[in-house]
Amino acid sequence: MATQSQAATKEDYNNLMDFLFKDYRKEVRPVDPDFNLTIIFIKFSLFSIIDMNEQGQTMKTNALLDVVWSDKDLNWTAEEFGGIHSILVKQNKLWLPDIVVDNTVTPQTELGYKNRQVRVFWFGYQDWQPTGVFETSCDIDVTYFPFDTQLCPPQTRCISSSTILNPVLLDNFSPDGIWDVVNTSAQNKEAENKKARIVFSLQLKRRPTFYVLNIILPVMFLAMTSSLVFALPAESGEKMSLSITVLLAFAVYLTLVTDAMPRPRYSQKALQQVSIAHGVCVVIDGIDGHERCAVSIHLKAPPQAIGQASRQDQRLPVITEIKRSSQDDEAVSTIDIHRKHKNKTTAVVPYDNNQEADDSRCGSALSSQRSAQVSDVSGQQSAETLSTLLFYFSLLFLVIKTIVFIIILVVGGARQEENTRFT
Repeated sequence: MATQSQAATKEDYNNLMDFLFKDYRKEVRPVDPDFNLTIIFIKFSLFSIIDMNEQGQTMKTNALLDVVWSDKDLNWTAEEFGGIHSILVKQNKLWLPDIVVDNTVTPQTELGYKNRQVRVFWFGYQDWQPTGVFETSCDIDVTYFPFDTQLCPPQTRCISSSTILNPVLLDNFSPDGIWDVVNTSAQNKEAENKKARIVFSLQLKRRPTFYVLNIILPVMFLAMTSSLVFALPAESGEKMSLSITVLLAFAVYLTLVTDAMPRPRYSQKALQQVSIAHGVCVVIDGIDGHERCAVSIHLKAPPQAIGQASRQDQRLPVITEIKRSSQDDEAVSTIDIHRKHKNKTTAVVPYDNNQEADDSRCGSALSSQRSAQVSDVSGQQSAETLSTLLFYFSLLFLVIKTIVFIIILVVGGARQEENTRFT
């Protein structure tokens, strides 16, 4: 027990306690007659916002309830007890209003604790200030994340009391790093069976800077990286590797981000673009591989052509090498065209009359080979042109899409803030 009086003696305290609690029953509601309601004054003092769980749709706050009511059985004349104007009494010795948190997501517990002190004033008023961590449900709409505004109403209920509310107090509020408290309100709504239902509403606006720097910008840069797959030349063979790497990096990053916060719509759209870019790379590589295979097959000569080339080689004037026979007595005149060998001579085969026609066929084959090479070069140029166009198109599309999404989020967030504002 404690007191604000400085002149009272210990005997004054003992006499006062005997006077107040000799016939006091904490089970009996302090009103006469019993059908009357007890008038209760409630203040909600917010200390801090501990957590906002978007996935679980809950809000956790640290707050204090300042509850004041009148008890006609606990009053005295201060002059008769040494000038004592107030005393402190443990809450487990007093009648307390039946206040419960209506929309809690945790098991109901008694407000305060048994040794919590309640100040009792000489004129019968009692001031009870239980503190606690309240985890309540909250409908969180993250459509315009991270420029969203939320309205979360912690609700309390009194069964046998009539409540008069005061505005939510923010005198002891510690500013939150994620949420700004834009506005507050307190409403007394009569529930079923004439139970007093108290609704304390908090309008919270998210601070977007952290999320823009840690989500929006990294996602945008990853999406831009997906456009680089079209800038790589086809001969490098790294298009598919880069595309798969970006896709996996994107998926892993979004998985890590989603564990701590909701996945924004922009990230979902960017992931779709990366997936589409990967699919386009698969198609381009497939077409490029098919063209290269076709050119390779075209450049190979069929067996008939090989036979014809062999016969042409037989008709053309060739220089053959003949070993000197030991039976020849006369020396054969030799013409050394390419090189001379010690024990070898050369002979010239007469010119064939069909040589002109064979030369024409050989020229045709060479012309066909040169045409295939030209087609191959043209195909490579077409692939490079297509990749360049896709690179600029995807990059421009990403920039435009980012600007449009930012505008939608900012405008939508401002409209959401206006719709959740208290009237």
